[in-house]
Amino acid sequence: MSKSKADTQSRVWGEPAILRVEDVARLFNCSVTSIWRWARDGRLPKPRRIGQRFTFWKREEIEDALKIILEERM
Repeated sequence: MSKSKADTQSRVWGEPAILRVEDVARLFNCSVTSIWRWARDGRLPKPRRIGQRFTFWKREEIEDALKIILEERM
């Protein structure tokens, strides 16, 4: 799927492109523990790491996972 220039720009200048575990928990309105469990169980994509102390998800991957979860509920 191709992305429009406006979509790319909104990601660059609007919302952050990466999310920490606290950010993901806020989006899903759940605990940090639930996010780690869902990532371990495959409900969410595996997080990425930079070094040993910086773990994050790409916003786009989390948004896609959220859409799938919401579609399953309907």
